[in-house]
Parts: sequence; C-alpha cells; structure tokens
Amino acid sequence: AFLLEGLGAALRPQRHPVRITLDDGPAIATEVGLCAVSNGRTFGGGMTIAPMADLTDGRLDVVWIEALPRASVLALLPSVYPGWHHHLPWVHHRRASRVTIELLAPCHVEADGELPGASGVLTFEVLPGAVRVT
Repeated sequence: AFLLEGLGAALRPQRHPVRITLDDGPAIATEVGLCAVSNGRTFGGGMTIAPMADLTDGRLDVVWIEALPRASVLALLPSVYPGWHHHLPWVHHRRASRVTIELLAPCHVEADGELPGASGVLTFEVLPGAVRVT
C-alpha cells in the first residue's frame, strides 16, 4: 500500500514552500517534495528514509527532498526503500534536538496520523528519558 501511494505521489509531485530551523541555527528556506522528521530509520512500510538514525542519540534526523519533476521522483522512489537515496544532490540530511518547520502554504502532513491541509508552524523536540521502554 505504501509503495502504491508513493507511486501515486510521484505522478503528482508537489512543491511545498517551507522554512526549516534546526536547533537555534538559521532558517533554511526551500521548496520540498517531502520532508521527514524521524527518530527511527524507517517509515511507510519499510522505506529507510533516515538510514543513519539512532533511537538513542537524543537527536532527530531531518531528511528533505527538494521538489523535483515527475521523472526524477519516479527514479528516486526505489532508492528510498534500501536507504540509498542520501548520496543524491537533492536529498538533504541533518540532525537536531529541536526542529521547527514553518509551512508557508497549506499542505498534507503525516505525523502517525494525517493532517491534510495543515499550515502554520510545526515543532518537534527530543525529550531524552521522557518515555521508558522496557
């Protein structure tokens, strides 16, 4: 199902204007086709979006893929499952304890539940030790 949704998204690529702020650094203004804030390595049924992620490092992995033409998105999709996409020049990866994403236009947001038409400012923060996992 996730692969089919990915193919569907590739056929209708999006351009989402955003400003991404990592910790207290300067804002990065860009247009993304996809932006993922992840604590773990995979999402979406096994897509290895953040292959370097470490659940224990106290940081979030932020991966954004620039807005691309349809043919480039179709070519990129198979490389995301094994996590081979990070060497591509339009894929960006950073780590931060706090991530703020300002959505400059309404867009679809998925955060373990969908928020279609989300807008405004989203903030993600790691709180080390806040949840005990046994």
